[in-house]
Amino acid sequence: MENHLVLNSWKEIAEYMGRGVRTVQRYERELRLPVHRPAGKSRSAVIAFADEIDYWMRKTPLSSSTNGSIAKHAAANKDEWRRLSTNSQLLLERADALKASMREFFRLMQETDRRRKQMLTRAAPYHISKTLMEKTEALQTKMNELSELITRGQERQS
Repeated sequence: MENHLVLNSWKEIAEYMGRGVRTVQRYERELRLPVHRPAGKSRSAVIAFADEIDYWMRKTPLSSSTNGSIAKHAAANKDEWRRLSTNSQLLLERADALKASMREFFRLMQETDRRRKQMLTRAAPYHISKTLMEKTEALQTKMNELSELITRGQERQS
């Protein structure tokens, strides 16, 4: 009984098919979705029969578009999906590298602070200066590496 269901609007047709109204209208225009216009005009109200739509959905391949635009769109989306997937993987790798650099940066900061405090309590002033200078240089090197990593990531994104 349900197969003889009459769908009385684009909205009902779209809900029945599980698609949006504009998509269903595009299907009618490009893939000859079986809708009927009782007034006989191209922009009049529409009705459709559920059994005709069911048959159409089973039998109409995506590539049967008269101008191939849907198939081209699907291929373009596939290429775009691949590009986005590749870019996502690169971003994940860069994020992991950035996290590792940040962990090393914070570890060096903590180690520098710990040693500075230790030296203040028991070391001679000239030894403190030399050690602080070495640690400052190591810290500056890590900060430069981190800055370069961020810059490369921004360049690749644009």
